[in-house]
Amino acid sequence: MQPSVQQQRWPMQGSRTDRDRQFLSARCHSRRAILLGLATLLSLALAIGFGSFSQAIAQVSLPTNTFDPTRPPASVERVGNLEWGMVRFEGRPLFAVTSLTVRDRSSPDDLVPVEDRISTIQSNLKWVIAGNPSEQVSAGLAWLWQRPTLDPETLRVEIDELPGGIVLTVRDATASPEPLLTVTPLDAQFHRRPMSQLAEEWQQILQRELTAALQMRQPEALKRQVRVAQAIALLMLVSSFLLWLVQRWLQRRRHRLQARHKAAKTAMRADVTYAASVATTGEDTFVSPANDAAAMAARYINLGRVNSGGVNSGIQPNSPPNSPGTLADHRAREGRSPDLSRPSSSPPPSPPPVQKSPNASHSWLDALRRSFTLDRRLSVVSFLQWFAFWGQILIWLGGVVLIVSQFPGTRTLTESIWLKPLRLLIIWFLVGLLNRFGDLLINSLSKAWQENDLFTFEEVQRRSLRISTIVTAIKGLKTFLLYLLGLGWAFSVLGLPVGSVLTFGAVLAFAASLASQNLIRDLVNGFLIISEDQYAIGDVVTIGNSSGLVENMNLRVTQLRNGDGRLITIPNSMIDRVENQTRLWSRVDLLITVAYDSQIEEVLSVIRNVAQGLYEDPQWRDKFYNPPQVLGVETLSHEGIAIRVWLDTQPMQQFAVGREFRLRVRIAFEKNDIDIGMPQQLFRSSHEHEDHPSPNLEATRDDAETAEQALGMEDAASRQPKRTAPPKAPD
Repeated sequence: MQPSVQQQRWPMQGSRTDRDRQFLSARCHSRRAILLGLATLLSLALAIGFGSFSQAIAQVSLPTNTFDPTRPPASVERVGNLEWGMVRFEGRPLFAVTSLTVRDRSSPDDLVPVEDRISTIQSNLKWVIAGNPSEQVSAGLAWLWQRPTLDPETLRVEIDELPGGIVLTVRDATASPEPLLTVTPLDAQFHRRPMSQLAEEWQQILQRELTAALQMRQPEALKRQVRVAQAIALLMLVSSFLLWLVQRWLQRRRHRLQARHKAAKTAMRADVTYAASVATTGEDTFVSPANDAAAMAARYINLGRVNSGGVNSGIQPNSPPNSPGTLADHRAREGRSPDLSRPSSSPPPSPPPVQKSPNASHSWLDALRRSFTLDRRLSVVSFLQWFAFWGQILIWLGGVVLIVSQFPGTRTLTESIWLKPLRLLIIWFLVGLLNRFGDLLINSLSKAWQENDLFTFEEVQRRSLRISTIVTAIKGLKTFLLYLLGLGWAFSVLGLPVGSVLTFGAVLAFAASLASQNLIRDLVNGFLIISEDQYAIGDVVTIGNSSGLVENMNLRVTQLRNGDGRLITIPNSMIDRVENQTRLWSRVDLLITVAYDSQIEEVLSVIRNVAQGLYEDPQWRDKFYNPPQVLGVETLSHEGIAIRVWLDTQPMQQFAVGREFRLRVRIAFEKNDIDIGMPQQLFRSSHEHEDHPSPNLEATRDDAETAEQALGMEDAASRQPKRTAPPKAPD
């Protein structure tokens, strides 16, 4: 048999200290307290929910064990004015007998219920085989193996015709005839044949069954039955031991696969972080899982919020000091020294090659596929382990049934074992088998869904991220439906009214749904988010007032890592609007503000040349989704002239492309003596405001220039040395 869970785990875990045991005991008590509290809350919720539905519940007919005298027992069938039932002998059906319908079994009057007639016939058959009942009581359980009083060689079942019907009797060479049953006209009417013919058929059946039962109770037959039972028991032990060995091997295999699966999940998360870091910063450096999403989110959210509803005004050359697009690097590429005002006399050094892994964007997908492969292997191993466990149960139950059925004295117990317990076990085995086969089928479909090449890489990437959660949801729904079907099947075996039980269960489920509405909304909205592909793991999204990298998501919650490294958990029911910045492609929406005195045509030409040069650069070409677009003058304000530029990039590449473009624009502006816009403010005194209550913009600008010139002249005069007149000559 399968060892218990403790027998499997304690040898692996080693000896535990008293402190550990106290901790486990306290943990068990805390779990019980939590479960008790949840049960109390659920009871209160159900009581509140039932208050408004008392009339509906009062009309539901629940299954009960009360006796209804107007209904026949389960073993009796009613056909018109007749009721019939099957006579059984040692677990096998012999023939059907009938009686008039009894409408009220609490007061049958002169009618004999058919179940009473069946009980009398079966008692007569048992007496023929077992002998004197008083001797059975004195012998205890030994009467099961006692030799019968009748001789099977001389046993005869005879037909005696009496005025009330035909009576079948039994006798041997030494005993007097004993009545067994009476063939009535109602029996002949039910079987649609004459009474004499029906009596002969029953005579042959009883002759065969009674003779076989007596022969099986002979000493030679009992010895043969004991040997068969021993062989069955030995086969049970050997097969059970072999299955136990298989279970131990599968258990070790499962532990190894679980360890590999956990390592693959960790590697997949690191690969996702690594690929996103390469896409964000352009650096091919490893990002450890300890600071993966926090460091990334801080880098691309704080440095490049360009597509979250806001606009970056002006040029923001705030690249990290180690990024490949720093100002010093660009000066080195152009043969310039770090000092912009002093050109370098040394030859321009060759730009350092960017060691970017060609599989940076695919490594996380490979890890995800490895994880799915391990999932399928774990499913197969789990299925085999589950099958071996049920094999142990079926071997022992089947062996017990076979051993019990070998001895005629215990053969009646076979029907008791098979009637309900074994049927229930077989039902749950079949339901579990279908559930496991369904898991394997779903895994196969997910594999086909994952590996088909009907879509672009981006679509395969996003589907791969969604497969795990969708498969989990489908498996949960499939398991619920299968076990619900199995529960109804078990109710039918137990003789309970399935319709009433399901109605009562529906009422309970409705009351439970009232108590857990938020959870249901979370699950439904989570399934819609995943099925509609609103976002996936690795996307940069804005949900409400929270922005960040989607680090984890399931049917209930979504977790974001923001720029401060904080993990934000949002229930799916609270998500009503999502801004996805990395869905299939991204965009750098940039406003470049230049001074008013700049030549706008020259500025537009410089920006177009910089954008086209970046687009044609081999190191940056694969990061673009579409050619860059310089839209033109967007706004005119006191800061200057704003020019809008759109750079459509691959997902997660807008941050690195935006920083590189700003840096190149900064260098190009420096070469062409183009100044960026600066805010302008005018300070006026109250007296001047009274004299000029509503000046226009040109007057204001002229006044400011006049004031600046005056101040400049005063400063120049103050810096010149004062000249004094020569002293006059004395008269």
